[in-house]
Amino acid sequence: MDKFQRLNQDPLIDGVVVLIEQAIENRESGVDRVAENLSMSTRTLVRKLASKGTTYKQLHDSVRLRRSTQLLRETDKTIAEISEILRYSDSAAFQRSFKRISGFSPTEYRSANLR
Repeated sequence: MDKFQRLNQDPLIDGVVVLIEQAIENRESGVDRVAENLSMSTRTLVRKLASKGTTYKQLHDSVRLRRSTQLLRETDKTIAEISEILRYSDSAAFQRSFKRISGFSPTEYRSANLR
């Protein structure tokens, strides 16, 4: 069980994850927006996440990784389309981030996990 799965049983973490998912879907983003939706300051949200052993960036990366692996496995969308869906600045940024988090390039991951 990875750290994200263990943390995901916490109401605050669950709320932040849902808001990150919605923000990506609605093309909004940022810790400030998530904090506002939870009726707290950004600093309070950052402090509460730290007390639970995580950060906004870790949760955001987890949400993006989970969604990107799903899209790579279950669709024929191009890397550029996936990077746009996940709000990366460009496909190169998506590829670098995916490799940093997963250890594989998106193409390698897709090849190893064909439907």
